[in-house]
Amino acid sequence: MEDGRNRKVEALYERHSREVFVYIRTAFEFERSVIQELTNEVFIRLWQSPRVDLDTIQRAYIYAVARAACIDHIRYGQRGRRDQRLTLRLDDALSAGALLYAKETDANEDSALEGFLQHLPVREREVLLLCASDLSIEQAARVMNLSRLQAKYLRGKGLRRLKRWLEKSRTIGGLEQNEY
Repeated sequence: MEDGRNRKVEALYERHSREVFVYIRTAFEFERSVIQELTNEVFIRLWQSPRVDLDTIQRAYIYAVARAACIDHIRYGQRGRRDQRLTLRLDDALSAGALLYAKETDANEDSALEGFLQHLPVREREVLLLCASDLSIEQAARVMNLSRLQAKYLRGKGLRRLKRWLEKSRTIGGLEQNEY
């Protein structure tokens, strides 16, 4: 029984692996080695699914499994690398002067902005820093695995919070009295 299932998966692999590879390459922008790993993952998932009838499996189902494997890879496999490689560190953003497209700010505003950024929710802070590092909102959304509208919403919400906090700190007279 198990040997027959193995042969069926091997036949599916030979018949559809190239198509799945091309689908993953065009739909998702991964490196070649990752694409190959994900292609293999698709057929491993099919082999591990006892309810799937490998004789009558539809091509659309194989593509659905491929898409799910890619999304899982983005969600769970890329999370740490994304934070290290693509998220701009706060110090870098402030020293570059690119943060939030600020042209000229004094040292007090920079330190206030840094303090406020630390208190933003992680996703709002991340989308702001990605946009400040010259990524478009579409690119930031892709990096964060969000829709463009979600990324725009988070950017707007973060900017509104920062603006409100900065205005409060100016009217009160500094950060010491201000509760974020």
